[in-house]
Order: sequence, then structure tokens, then C-alpha cells
Amino acid sequence: MNARRITLFAFGVVLLVIIVLIGGSLGAEETAEPPAMRLGEPGMPLAEREAPTKELPPDFVPNLPPVPILPAGTHVGHAHAEGASDDTRGDDLSAEMRLLSEARDELGADEPESCLTLLDQHRERFPAGALAEERDAYTILALHALARDQEVERRYVDFRADYPDSSFLDRIARALRSR
Repeated sequence: MNARRITLFAFGVVLLVIIVLIGGSLGAEETAEPPAMRLGEPGMPLAEREAPTKELPPDFVPNLPPVPILPAGTHVGHAHAEGASDDTRGDDLSAEMRLLSEARDELGADEPESCLTLLDQHRERFPAGALAEERDAYTILALHALARDQEVERRYVDFRADYPDSSFLDRIARALRSR
């Protein structure tokens, strides 16, 4: 009978420990979390150290690429092969944007030959691409930088006919007047 009492006592202790542990975890779930704080609210903890900042000149304007404006009736779907999947369409548009960004950088760095090479690659890969207008505008600007005036004149006339409402027309006209 003594062994039975010890067994029951041990069983009771284990059961009590289990109840205490379960009861403690249940109580933790019932405690409410403080409401989320918004940035800038009083009491919002700050970062341990401030992120380094660089002073910018007051007239600083970031060098961001212009947002392409598609002519009426143009759809981004033109930037890919017919029947391509949605993933391919996005990849094609990304590739178009990368090529044109590189071409724009080359033009800005006074490298019109390199710019034209990239624009020719774009023309070969995406003849009816969604960003053909931008490509054609940069082509005119690069040819102008190379003083290939007859080709500039021909392409400018074609550009005005193809894109009569283009936002690039003013920029091209200013560039052509500058020489």
C-alpha cells in the first residue's frame, strides 16, 4: 500500500506541474499586446543610431529616367512576341527599359556612337516595342550629336508623323536648335 501511495503522489505532482504549465501558457495568450505605434508618434522608439545622411545641394534634382508616355492606342502588349506568356511580357518590357536606360546614359556621357549601338540592338530585338517612341527620340538626339544632319532631318520628319503628340518633340526641337 505504501508503493501505491507513492505512485499516486508522484502522479498527482506530475499532474499539478502539467496544469501549472498549461495554465501559465494560457494566461500568456490572454494578455493584450500594446497597440501598434505609427512613425512619428510620441513614445515611438528611435533607431539605436541614426543612418548616415549626405547633404544635398539645394538645387539637387535626381537623375531619374522619364516615364514613357505611350501614344494613344499603343498597349504594352506590343513589346513581346504574339502569344507570349505574362512573364515573358514583363521580361521583354524590362529588357527594353534596360537597353534604353543604358542608351540614355551613354548619350548623357557624350558617347553617341555607343548610344546608337544600344538603340540598334533595341530596334532589332523590339521592332514594335512599347518603348519604340523613346528609342526613336534618342536615335535622333544621338545622330544630332554626331552631326549626321541629313539623317537627323529625315528621322525627325518621320518622328513627327509617327508621334504627333509626343512629349519628346519639344526636347528634340530644343536640341536641334542648339547647334
